[in-house]
Amino acid sequence: MSPLPPPYPSWNVVDLAIALRWEAVRDIVPVPEAPIPSPVAQWGSQTQEEECLALVAEIASPPVKKLFELVKTQRERYYLLRGVGPEEEAAGNEKVGIVAYMDEADTAEDGDGPRTDWDEPRPALHMKKVREWCVFRVDAKEPLYHLPPGTSTPVVSRLTTPIDIRRLDGATDDDRLTHGYFLVNLSKTTITVNKMGIRPNRIAGPLPEFAVMEVGEAAALWWHNMYSGDFIPLKRLKARSRQTEDMDPEPEAAVKTGDVPKQSKDG
Repeated sequence: MSPLPPPYPSWNVVDLAIALRWEAVRDIVPVPEAPIPSPVAQWGSQTQEEECLALVAEIASPPVKKLFELVKTQRERYYLLRGVGPEEEAAGNEKVGIVAYMDEADTAEDGDGPRTDWDEPRPALHMKKVREWCVFRVDAKEPLYHLPPGTSTPVVSRLTTPIDIRRLDGATDDDRLTHGYFLVNLSKTTITVNKMGIRPNRIAGPLPEFAVMEVGEAAALWWHNMYSGDFIPLKRLKARSRQTEDMDPEPEAAVKTGDVPKQSKDG
């Protein structure tokens, strides 16, 4: 894999390699633009909102759709989390990312005590800030219920995968200092970021303004900084719009406008 092109030709990965006890980090896997919009985006119009939601319905996987809808309905949590505090003022808002992921609630449906019965698992949304380093775990598969020997109370066990995001410093091609966030895959499975598969023991990045991460039947969302919530994949929307126009049946459209002459009796 060749190094990343400008404006990010070099990143300080020496300290990271030492922390990971790797001899070296030979390359970094580039991450493409997100294929879907941010669920907290401020739509420019009702038409744009309809197009964005249609795009999500067409190409997003079931776990991503579920998380997208959950964040969309609880979008106020994103804006509360985006609020500026002393730490953000000191570091700069552009250096504080946000992640969102989902797991199953650990309480019973009535909220009274831990979930120790056969209650159906309920999704719980987690959102947190990322400054220099963030590790969280997602359920790679559906929860498994089992009965320990000698007991009658079911126990929930989960297969989880760690998502490890770290901030690295870098320099652009004109020697300006910059920073970026990177996914470090220390798990034993492939993690997909914006439809790009990242194999174990690989580093991917820098993560773009908005990113969608998937592991098995789990998903997580990433925003690069406090101002990335309005990301919309405009190029993909335009391509989808052109494709829709090309698929329109021209003769039928012409008949509706009266532009196609009626066929003569002679054929």
